Amino acid sequence: MMEQKIQELTNKIYQEGVEKGEQRARQLVSEAEAKAASILAEAKAQAEKILLEAQNQAAELKRNTEAELKLSGAQAVSAVKQQLLDMITAQVIEGGTSGALSDPSTVKELILMVLKNWKPNDGATPALEVLLPAQKQKEFAAAFEKGASDLLKKGVKINFSKT
Repeated sequence: MMEQKIQELTNKIYQEGVEKGEQRARQLVSEAEAKAASILAEAKAQAEKILLEAQNQAAELKRNTEAELKLSGAQAVSAVKQQLLDMITAQVIEGGTSGALSDPSTVKELILMVLKNWKPNDGATPALEVLLPAQKQKEFAAAFEKGASDLLKKGVKINFSKT
């Protein structure tokens, strides 16, 4: 009987030890699962945060790029408009002035007008030189001899150049 009681006591102690071990194992497994779930939730939250930041940066880069493209486009259009305006203005001016400046009498009148209105600061008569194209020397010389002799006497020199 004693042996049986010892056996029962040993079985009871063994059974309690096994139950405590199983309980502790279940507790450890439960804690590990909870910790794993926490780590997984934190990792998901960080991944979502990183993804949101990346999306925000991409959207900002897109906005900045679009703004820069609009500005560059507007500047390019403005530059083209200015070039066209300059070309049109140059053609209009060149067409009107080249005809007028090829006529010796018009050039003579223009030079006479400039010289008559020339007012140096000190009141002295300026020593001026008019440079005209050499290929039209005969025409200009004849035009200036006919009515500009007074100016030529005042020290205005007329020279001709091939350039």
